Amino acid sequence: MLLNSKILRRISFFLCVAAGFFLGGNPFSVAAQDDNEGNEIRRTKIPITGSERFDVMFGRGILIPMDRELLDTVPFDPARSGSFSLGASFNFPFGKAIAIRLEPRATWHKLHYQDFPEKTFPTDSNDIYVFEKHKSFYPEVGLGIKVNVYRDEEEKVKLFAEFGGVFGINTGGSYKRRSQVMTSNASRAMLTEKVNRLDDLEPFRFGFYGRAGTNWGAFQVFYRISDLFDLSKQYNHPDRGNTPVSYPKIPPVEAGLVFLI
Repeated sequence: MLLNSKILRRISFFLCVAAGFFLGGNPFSVAAQDDNEGNEIRRTKIPITGSERFDVMFGRGILIPMDRELLDTVPFDPARSGSFSLGASFNFPFGKAIAIRLEPRATWHKLHYQDFPEKTFPTDSNDIYVFEKHKSFYPEVGLGIKVNVYRDEEEKVKLFAEFGGVFGINTGGSYKRRSQVMTSNASRAMLTEKVNRLDDLEPFRFGFYGRAGTNWGAFQVFYRISDLFDLSKQYNHPDRGNTPVSYPKIPPVEAGLVFLI
């Protein structure tokens, strides 16, 4: 009788297990299934969004004085001299870490001069010139390699580094100055003079750049290999009886910010 009771209990156990398999699925596979679903979620790749492929860029670079002696004779104002750029930035990603950036843009370069005692370019130092500036314009194309160093939990780029080159063509330049002159009644008046289509600028602007920043902006350093003026030419100095004078070599380094919208 005792043996029959044990047999009945075993049969009842196996029937319960069998009912669990057929009615509720495999109870021992629930934990494994949850683990597989978690791994599948972790393996899911978030696609690269449109904001990583295209940006509107605006850049401002300040001309860095490299030679103190040159700054005395060619006293440009660093805060107002340098370049302004506006263009489009196209990114071609290779995975999540590397992208090629193509950046067509328009660049305006300006040199604002101050009145220093040792000034010799573009005019001598005197108190009649209120301001002087050179301005030039370049359609440019930048090409660089972008490395995404860090992404946040939402896969947005929070830190990147970039290195590349820029090539541009000069399509125009001007020189403008404003001076104080004496009128017939012995009073002072302002006279503005402007020369368009300068022929003494280098036809091309090219160099290398480096950037480091986040998905909305970056710090940039640009090194210009080309010269601003054609150093093989001379200009007629207005304060020296139009004596031919050579152009100076303008510092090649600019540093500033680039905003990516």
